[in-house]
Amino acid sequence: LTASGATYAQAQPGTKYDLGGGALLTILAPSEPFFTKEQMKGGGNEPNANSIVARLDYGSFSMLLAGDAEDQTEHRLLTKDLNLEAQVLKVSHHGSKYASSKDFLDRVKPEIAIVSCGAWNRYGHPAQSVLDRLRAVNPNLKLFRTDLHGEITLSTRGKQDDVAVKAAKEATEDL
Repeated sequence: LTASGATYAQAQPGTKYDLGGGALLTILAPSEPFFTKEQMKGGGNEPNANSIVARLDYGSFSMLLAGDAEDQTEHRLLTKDLNLEAQVLKVSHHGSKYASSKDFLDRVKPEIAIVSCGAWNRYGHPAQSVLDRLRAVNPNLKLFRTDLHGEITLSTRGKQDDVAVKAAKEATEDL
């Protein structure tokens, strides 16, 4: 890390990173006070609950990168004056049952959702309940999963309705 010239910075909500060309990445979470182990009695764990959540904006394009955020993180975000609505949602915590609450998805209103998870993973990600909630919030949602589609590539010029999604392979199972 040192040899590369890169520097380390702790994620702070409200921090904005200019990525160039008009692309802006804004950190939304984690926020203090950080979640503790005692607050995880309903499930999940504190590293995930304190995960980085970021929003990417580029012209009319928006994407919410929800990291490993869990239900309690999502609810905390909902209590803040944040623009969570996004064209694309990188689904929280690999589609875990501990994330992607109905209230959160209702606020995000994604048109495209991407679940990053390995095929036949031991956790059973993505949870069927999460897939059902995604479909309920938007019956026309375009859903992509790395376990079924392999590598997923997004491209946009930042204009309205200008998002191309390319999957490495065609899904052979029902999404």
